[in-house]
Amino acid sequence: QLEQQFNRMAEQLVESIAQRQELAEQNARLSERSRISRELHDAISQDLFSLSMLAGGLQSALPHDSPLQTQVTTLGATTTNTIREMRALLLELRPLQLEDLGLTEGLKELATSYITRLGITVNTEIAPVQLHVKAEHALLRISQEALANAVRHANATTIALSLVSHEKQATLTISDNGSGFSPDESKIQHGLGLRLMQERVQELNGTFTLQSKPGQGTSICVCLPEEHCCDSSLDCG
Repeated sequence: QLEQQFNRMAEQLVESIAQRQELAEQNARLSERSRISRELHDAISQDLFSLSMLAGGLQSALPHDSPLQTQVTTLGATTTNTIREMRALLLELRPLQLEDLGLTEGLKELATSYITRLGITVNTEIAPVQLHVKAEHALLRISQEALANAVRHANATTIALSLVSHEKQATLTISDNGSGFSPDESKIQHGLGLRLMQERVQELNGTFTLQSKPGQGTSICVCLPEEHCCDSSLDCG
């Protein structure tokens, strides 16, 4: 009995050390993301805003028939689009504390951020789903990446985000009305982001489905099995 108790204590100690190490690594990543986000906001975003103001001033100062009007208009439109992409990138990098909000509120706050900061229409259907922290973190990060991609790469104006529990699995679906893309294009322009999403889902033994065609928007569906529920007696799917 004493030997069994010591073995259990040793196993618990090893598990505790592993959990602490994983938490430390996660906090380090969040800290780095916060630092990069602050630097992008404080430096590049401010410069882009100044460039936008300069373009607007030049456009007003130049005669309407000036041959430079076309170039200045293009400069202003490009700067505006870059500012929009930068804001989406900052929202993607922004850490959301699941410990304080939980997945449901975290997703709602994420949707609100896109509505208020980018003027994007985000329709939500978010049901309470009890999942382990690792699964919640994965779904939140996938949502951040998917929304940022929809704005930065697809120029979407309307996004639908849903989280539901059905047939013993949690299902996250994100669809947009953006430009869409072909599978060949995804390997070049969206390859890294999509691969990271797929890796997150594979680590949790879930399924990742992507549907997209040029001009028809994009839809991402993630299904996680009930094994990631906090309590096996709960119908988390």
